[in-house]
Formats: sequence, structure tokens, C-alpha cells
Amino acid sequence: MQKLIIVALTTLCIFGAGSLVMADEAVKDETTKSDVAAEKESGKSDSKGKKKSNKKQMKAKRHATKGKTQAQKAEAPAMAPLAPAPAVTPAAAPAPAAGH
Repeated sequence: MQKLIIVALTTLCIFGAGSLVMADEAVKDETTKSDVAAEKESGKSDSKGKKKSNKKQMKAKRHATKGKTQAQKAEAPAMAPLAPAPAVTPAAAPAPAAGH
């Protein structure tokens, strides 16, 4: 009879502790799933915000570059010379003297 009581108490302790562990894991698993879902949603909104800001920056950069090239094109005719510079020809060497 004493062995039966010891076996019953041991079984109760093993299964009782096991059930507590399983219940704890179930609760953790449930909160982990909700946390992962929340992080995933927040990550989506963050990436959308980053895409929009990058798109705006690229658009601003493109417009700035476009304005610079148009300004350079407008300045180019003003800076061009009106007539080509005269070609410089080297002077003819003097003929050698006859007595030397």
C-alpha cells in the first residue's frame, strides 16, 4: 500500500509539473504569435514610409539636376565666342647670309 501511494504521488508530481510546463508554453506561444503579427504590421508601415520618403528625395534630386542642366544650356550660347580667333602663323626664318 505504501508503494502504491508513493507511485501515485510521484505520478501526480511528474504529470502536474508537465501540465504546468505545457500550459506555460501554450501561453508563451500565443503571445509570441500576436507579437510577431504586430511586428510584421509595423514593419510594413515602416517600409511604406521609407519608400515614400525615398521617392520624394529622388524626385527632388531629379528636379534639381534638371534645373541645373537647363541653366547650363542657357549659359552656353552666351559664353560661346562670336568669331573664331585668328590663326597665328610662325614668322618666316631669315635667309642665311652669303658670306659666312
